[in-house]
Amino acid sequence: MGHKFHLGQLVRRRDLAAARNGNRIFEVIGLLPADAGAPGYRIRSTEAGTHEVREDGLTAASCCPAPAT
Repeated sequence: MGHKFHLGQLVRRRDLAAARNGNRIFEVIGLLPADAGAPGYRIRSTEAGTHEVREDGLTAASCCPAPAT
């Protein structure tokens, strides 16, 4: 199974913890191998640092500006 998102793409996390903290926009900074059939990603934001998330926990955020670095 291939990756749906690519490096540098902006994504949103689908989980409620990220939404509550206001950390909704992340940049894909790494592609991880498929774990249990779903590809994974390393993502980052300025407020929340970096995280590893499965593909089903993300959605594209093409409407939003890139996070400040």
